[in-house]
Amino acid sequence: MNFYSHHIGDFKKDTSFLTHEQRSIYLELLWMYYDQERPLEDNIQLLAMKAQARIDQIELLLSLYFDKDDKCYRHKRIDEELEKTYEKSAKARENATKRWGNMQTQCDGNANAMLPNTQDPLPNTHNTLSLEEQELCDKTFIEFWDIYPKNERKIRKKACEEKWKKKKLYKIADKIFNHVRIMKNSDQWRRGYSPGPIVYINQERWLDDVEKELTLAEKMMRAGK
Repeated sequence: MNFYSHHIGDFKKDTSFLTHEQRSIYLELLWMYYDQERPLEDNIQLLAMKAQARIDQIELLLSLYFDKDDKCYRHKRIDEELEKTYEKSAKARENATKRWGNMQTQCDGNANAMLPNTQDPLPNTHNTLSLEEQELCDKTFIEFWDIYPKNERKIRKKACEEKWKKKKLYKIADKIFNHVRIMKNSDQWRRGYSPGPIVYINQERWLDDVEKELTLAEKMMRAGK
């Protein structure tokens, strides 16, 4: 990520008690987080090396501004900004696709108008679902939306439904349901760090290795121990 909104007032208020050196190191950690678009790794020595800081300085800043998660350090404000960026990108792609579709429709209409009366119209090449597939698509999406965690990021239902249909996710609905149910019990999602459903679909998060996402306690709970 090459650009992010830096709220100077909030930053100065949140770091007013830091020294100039501590504030500079904190900025390095923020830039590292934005650049890799994911939480900081749980390796303080490596973080200290990357930020060119002492280990005790990194430990202090992590304790003040980051939340320790399973094998990583999360920053709530950055996670929110990243998700907003992902949603804007997805919306821009949808709008571009719609514009392209409208252009194609107009071109097809002009081409049809130029055909002689004795010629059949151009065939419809749009990929439509059968009645049975549409019913299954509608049913599985409703279930997906119902089981997905409720938070401020559970938005854009219509866009999610269109993506569900376009990607034909009803064919792998059981796999997606199983992944969502497992992740709902993870410490990460219970603490409110679940992605918005449109981000979940766009990034195909059901392909993630759930074993890496769960803590040992959560794995034992799943196993019924």
